[in-house]
Amino acid sequence: MATVNISFRLDKKKSARLDSLAKSAGRTRTEVINEAIESHFFLQELILAKIDAGIKDADEGRFAADEAVQAEFARWHGKK
Repeated sequence: MATVNISFRLDKKKSARLDSLAKSAGRTRTEVINEAIESHFFLQELILAKIDAGIKDADEGRFAADEAVQAEFARWHGKK
């Protein structure tokens, strides 16, 4: 796989956390950063796909029933 060098600034606290994590995992900074970026991309793509699906549903007139919305709010707020 072809690679490119990318440079960015990182505050000292994050740099220390990166070094600590890399050392604990027996990995290099580059490996940890690449894995973090891959995880971030995966999550962002998943979120965007869910948003797009929700917009498509709304455009097609499909909405959650009030009862379902209230049940979800209750679930998130620990109420029954």
